[in-house]
Amino acid sequence: MDWYDTMKEATPPLLTGLLGSAVHLLNNQKTTIRSFLVGLVTALFVCWLVFLAMRERGYSEVSMMVTVGMTGYCAHSVLAFLERAYMRKFRSEL
Repeated sequence: MDWYDTMKEATPPLLTGLLGSAVHLLNNQKTTIRSFLVGLVTALFVCWLVFLAMRERGYSEVSMMVTVGMTGYCAHSVLAFLERAYMRKFRSEL
């Protein structure tokens, strides 16, 4: 699969993830323009990682959209969890 096909497949789940992030950020009373944009970029990065992992494992498109949407909503927490999980895995392999 080439880059164009991957991006075509990833667009709906990633947009769902960005929407989840926007909902979360707009519910926060202290959101600034900068924190809103940083939150969206963070969500896009984390949603991309989750999308790639789910696609690799053969999940359905609907499952990916739901999971990536929820990931966008709680992107900072998911990123912290993934960081701890992967660092623990790499330390055990050293």
